[in-house]
Amino acid sequence: MPIIERPHRDALRMGIDIYIDTMREFIVKAIDNSKHISLPVENQIYQDLDSLHRDRYWQLLSKNDRCVFSAIDIADFKRLITKNWFHIFDDIIDGNQATVINIIDRITDGRNRAFHFTKSDLDWLFVSNRLGNITGMMRRIGAKDEEATVVDINRRLMSAPPDPIPLCDYSLHRYVGLLASRRRTRHIQARNSNDDVVDIKLNGQVCTQPYNALTFTRVRPIDPTYQPCNVHRT
Repeated sequence: MPIIERPHRDALRMGIDIYIDTMREFIVKAIDNSKHISLPVENQIYQDLDSLHRDRYWQLLSKNDRCVFSAIDIADFKRLITKNWFHIFDDIIDGNQATVINIIDRITDGRNRAFHFTKSDLDWLFVSNRLGNITGMMRRIGAKDEEATVVDINRRLMSAPPDPIPLCDYSLHRYVGLLASRRRTRHIQARNSNDDVVDIKLNGQVCTQPYNALTFTRVRPIDPTYQPCNVHRT
C-alpha cells in the first residue's frame, strides 16, 4: 500500500509540537517562580488540574523521572492558565483572559485535527489559520525564536498551497535544533546531572524528525550527513 502524503497536516503537527514544548516550559516556570505559590510546582499543578486529568498527570510524572515539563498535556494548558490567571498569567501574557483562552481553544482544536489520521489531507487554509494562532500565542508569551520558526512554516504553506511543503529545509533544520536543545536541557534538569553525564546518557541521540511531544518516543541518532535541502526562495 502506498504511503499517503499529507503535507498540510505534517506542517500543522510541526507547529503544534513547537507550541506544546514552548507552553509546557512557559507555564511550569511561571507557576514555579510565582510568589503566590507555596507548594512545590508539581504538587501545585496537581491541585490546579481537575479530577479527570490529575491521575493521568501523576502517572506521566512518575514515568518521566518527576520531570513536570513532560507530564502536562496540551489539554491542561487552558485549565492551568485560567486557574492562575489573575495572580500569575495576567502579568506575563499579552492580552485579556478571554482572548488568550480563545486562542488556546483554537490551537487545541487544530491539534485534535492534526493527530486524527484520515485518508485526506487537512485544508491548507485551516492549517494556515491554526499556525497563525500559534504564532500569535508565541508572540504573547515572548517566545521570539519559536514564533519565527512557526512564521517560516506558515510562509511556506501560504506560498504554494496546492503543492507539498518542503519539510526538509531550513525550517525543519531550525525546528530540530530547538527541540533537541530543549530535550538536552530537560535531561539535565530532571536528573540533576552535568553536561558530560547527559551526553553519555543521550549517546548522541536527539530528535531529528517531528515527534510525539507527549511521549518523546520518536528518537534516532543524529545523521552527520544531514543537510537542509536546497529550496528556491522567491
